[in-house]
Amino acid sequence: MKLFRNLIILLFWGLLFSGTYPNDEIINDELHSHFGFSINPTSNSGLITYAIVETDENNKMLSRKVVTRNNWILMMRGLQWSEANPDKKDLWSEQGIGDCFWMLDNSMDKYISLDCIAQRNVDDLWRLRYKKNPQYRQDKVTSDSKIVGGWAANAFRPNWPQIQILQKYGIVYISDFFYGDNMFQLMKDVQEEVWVDSYVAAQ
Repeated sequence: MKLFRNLIILLFWGLLFSGTYPNDEIINDELHSHFGFSINPTSNSGLITYAIVETDENNKMLSRKVVTRNNWILMMRGLQWSEANPDKKDLWSEQGIGDCFWMLDNSMDKYISLDCIAQRNVDDLWRLRYKKNPQYRQDKVTSDSKIVGGWAANAFRPNWPQIQILQKYGIVYISDFFYGDNMFQLMKDVQEEVWVDSYVAAQ
């Protein structure tokens, strides 16, 4: 009788644990990868941290893998494979961001040929956080080498009204990552003069 009871207990535990792995696989199937960036610098990045962000089925960020600026751009253009862009689509065009934003040409010739009105690009994102570029060099600062000023109210961080503007794009703290649709929208908005003026004027 005792042996029979032990066999029942073993069978019960076996069924219980055998059901764990399929469930784990279902949970993993719900994970999603996105392109993201943070205006918080890290030891492995410059002023902007570029990354592949992984989220759960509720779009909550679980992890992030830091990548270089150039690889991030290539992945988003579909010229380099990424789990965030497995079909190798040109997300700059598909999301309405455009070539003007990822391209950098100090001569401005390419901007003029593409009729880039704002002439702002990915290398200007630091301006969301800083009042002046802390890595300022005379030869290369932003898309326009004459521009050294950022858009933030304070030297090293936006003021509270500016943070509230950024929170509309999915972050809570300035160390958080913008990713997914919110990130794409922010990259489109910073190319608009009206948006930048509103951000700078926020008090």
